[in-house]
Amino acid sequence: MTEAGFTIQLVQQADYRFEARFDNPALPALVTDEPAPLGRDAGPNPARLLGTAVANCLAASLLFSLRKFKNHVEPLRAFAKV
Repeated sequence: MTEAGFTIQLVQQADYRFEARFDNPALPALVTDEPAPLGRDAGPNPARLLGTAVANCLAASLLFSLRKFKNHVEPLRAFAKV
């Protein structure tokens, strides 16, 4: 990964199931899929991943801010409802 960005490769496995590979070889591939009737729920769908990314970004920002002012709230938990 560079400061300018990162690369994700998606390869269709079947119907709406994709395998996502990241530019960091230490990271395992991630299978995504749509729920029925489009897919078979073989992995999280893109909407769930987007919700996870937003919740994680907000939780990490909150944790950074709290630590900056010497507040310790670990383990921090975040919930998202989409």
